[in-house]
Amino acid sequence: MPRNDEKKKIIEEIDKTGFPLELRVSKFLQDEGYYVANNLYFIDQDEGKGREVDMRALKNYEFYSGRKNYFIRHLLLIECKKSAEKPWIIFTSPKTVYDKRLFPLQARGVKENIKWLDYDVPAKLGEIHPFSKNERCGRSFFEPFSSGKDGKTIYESLIKSVKAAIAMRDNKYAAAPNDVCIYYPMVIFDGKLYEAYLDEKNKINVQKADSIMVSFFYESPKYQDEKFTVPIVTERYLSTFCSDLDSTLQFLGEFFKDNMSLIKAT
Repeated sequence: MPRNDEKKKIIEEIDKTGFPLELRVSKFLQDEGYYVANNLYFIDQDEGKGREVDMRALKNYEFYSGRKNYFIRHLLLIECKKSAEKPWIIFTSPKTVYDKRLFPLQARGVKENIKWLDYDVPAKLGEIHPFSKNERCGRSFFEPFSSGKDGKTIYESLIKSVKAAIAMRDNKYAAAPNDVCIYYPMVIFDGKLYEAYLDEKNKINVQKADSIMVSFFYESPKYQDEKFTVPIVTERYLSTFCSDLDSTLQFLGEFFKDNMSLIKAT
């Protein structure tokens, strides 16, 4: 086989995988000021062994008080998935009172005896946070045209990102004294993403989507009452989503700067 033909076939095979997506996402996040680490292992408590998450991305808001510097941080635990032929369908329903009240942000570095989300945050945070941009929440999922798989790939992507976020949170990664870190599991998808929901006539309506916030509750003998919102974001929408996250980080940074008594100090 001529060398050029071999290279072409190699590239064609690579393009069928999710590796180019991972490389593109990693480069984009680094260009946006994130510290990115790829292909990281964490301990899956259910299985009692290490598993790999595609990416960890950290972004800081830094401020000084006296001679000390403080960091408010966003930590993204990312799974990248490509599906060239099979779309992803996420079934959604309108947010309930419970959804609106919950707003599950997982943080470390805040004093344990203070519920910081009840302090003075939710109203403004709800205006700018990307979790609040969708009127409906994802509840379940489906992969059409997949023999015997149903929503297996989607579920595995969600649970891996969630367990990675739990591992980072429980290890207090990036949450040293004087630092607050918020942990975000997320899935970045290269493919056709659809939202399916009941319309006013109780008929299923299917619409293309750029991002869907999935309400993900998980419990097992090793994981107790874990509640996350997991964004599934298409690659083309990643820039907009990260811009909204940046606005959120800026707001939270200023909030904690004005309320330093909430931060767990040295």
